[in-house]
Amino acid sequence: MGLAQETVNLQEIYISPPFDRDFWFEQPDPEVLIQSETSKLHLPGGENGIDLDIGIETAPAYGIEGRFNEDCPMVIPMGEGRLLVAVHDGASSRKPIEGLIPFGVKGAYYVSHLASLHFPDSTECQELSHDPDITAGDVMRKVNRWLKKELSKVPGVDYNDVLSVPGMSATYALIDAPKNKITIAHVADTVACIETPDGNIQILTKDQNCMYDDETIALVEQIARDNNCNPCDVVKDKGADIYAPVKKQLAESFEKKINTPDGCGILNGQPELEINNLIYEKEIQITPYSILVIASDGETDPYQGRGLCEEDVIRSFMQDVRRCNIGSDLEMTSRNSQILSEDPQLIKHPRLRNDDRTIIQVRIS
Repeated sequence: MGLAQETVNLQEIYISPPFDRDFWFEQPDPEVLIQSETSKLHLPGGENGIDLDIGIETAPAYGIEGRFNEDCPMVIPMGEGRLLVAVHDGASSRKPIEGLIPFGVKGAYYVSHLASLHFPDSTECQELSHDPDITAGDVMRKVNRWLKKELSKVPGVDYNDVLSVPGMSATYALIDAPKNKITIAHVADTVACIETPDGNIQILTKDQNCMYDDETIALVEQIARDNNCNPCDVVKDKGADIYAPVKKQLAESFEKKINTPDGCGILNGQPELEINNLIYEKEIQITPYSILVIASDGETDPYQGRGLCEEDVIRSFMQDVRRCNIGSDLEMTSRNSQILSEDPQLIKHPRLRNDDRTIIQVRIS
């Protein structure tokens, strides 16, 4: 889905790669790095036909100069009366990827944009659109198999070494008007929720990465106490000796959790994602005048606070969603930046960093 460009000067970080490679690559595009749009759409479905108001915002992490946006939204038709709405939140491999080094980007940027911008043009996507009985889970499984084929073309990506494979947190929602339902497929820590006209908010996803984040946060806080510094001081210099135990822990955690039987699902092309049944799926009926929201964790993290449960976080997040006109002048993303600017040392922010931000809101009528 083409999104309107916001005014932004990123000329200084443009890359001019050769285009004769045997794997996909494009110049980082300001229309993908920062974007905001609203649109209206009708999904025919006989008696179940619905109208949708869609708002999308995506932007790099607040206050980080020259950062590439590793989030990428995807909104595509999937046959008569069906629309797929998705957020890809890239996660880099723990090892540098040889084929991407000349372009100055990490695997997180590459994999999220590969999926969002190029899967819609694939024969695999076209095949899915002709099947009237597909679910969001079917789409995610197809994307995962397609990713292995595409990522295997990149020098340095080796599926025998999980530390070399980039991946994504991802949430897919397939809005199916003829069947009057929405199916959800989800891995890792992006989020989807829906608010019904009576004000009830239902979380449609499960944060599979939370326990691993908590382990890292606990280690960082212990190092900060031992060195009489702020946790942000521990993580700000990735090459410093003080950060070395964190780097080691992250590599060990990566191997332990990525698509292992008791680990965290990651959309990265590994067949173990399906073998170990790590795609979280859910199905709900379409309720008129509901609001469906999908977001990357960078959009919801500013609402985190110590002692808050996920329901508290999402409730606070949705209060701002209601106040903002999503997709209009990056209003929600600006609110996100404001919260972070009021806490520059991230004292109230348990994730220890700010992240790229993407939100898609679908108002159903």
